[in-house]
Amino acid sequence: MSQTYTQTYCMCPWCGEQSGCRVDHLFAEAPRTAGGWFCRECRREFLVDVRSPSEVIVSRGKPDRRFIPCATLLALDGADGPVYFVMDDESYEDGPVDTDEELQSSRQFFFEEHSCPMNWIGNCRVIVKAGDDDPHGVLRFVRSVRDARGFDLDAREQVQRLFPEAYRTGESK
Repeated sequence: MSQTYTQTYCMCPWCGEQSGCRVDHLFAEAPRTAGGWFCRECRREFLVDVRSPSEVIVSRGKPDRRFIPCATLLALDGADGPVYFVMDDESYEDGPVDTDEELQSSRQFFFEEHSCPMNWIGNCRVIVKAGDDDPHGVLRFVRSVRDARGFDLDAREQVQRLFPEAYRTGESK
């Protein structure tokens, strides 16, 4: 005998697509609200009101609150110079578009202080530095490029155009 289970996802109230956000884990706590969550397709905010497993109300969040795709360059400083990592990234914006200076400051804070690299290094299972298995700031932030959707981050020549500093030799910090 086989068993099945069902997962319940929200439909985005902005674009009408499946948002990528599950809501079934909230059923046992109903009634309850959740959000802002962000649609994986249009990147806009929505809110969830779970009244029961059969009654879930999804509404639009603030129209200016969204995630903007960007590419970010990080560096690990080694004895023979930096090792660079190009990250497929996204920047949260709430209101008018951030200036480039605000984007750089926000992404630097995110990568160097706010989050553990385990949250964004694909298949890596554990990173340990000096006995700490939650080592924020292991990689040095270099810079971010807003809205890099037109670039193929798997194509070397396009990455070189976005981040030429990663391809210069003989340089460190």
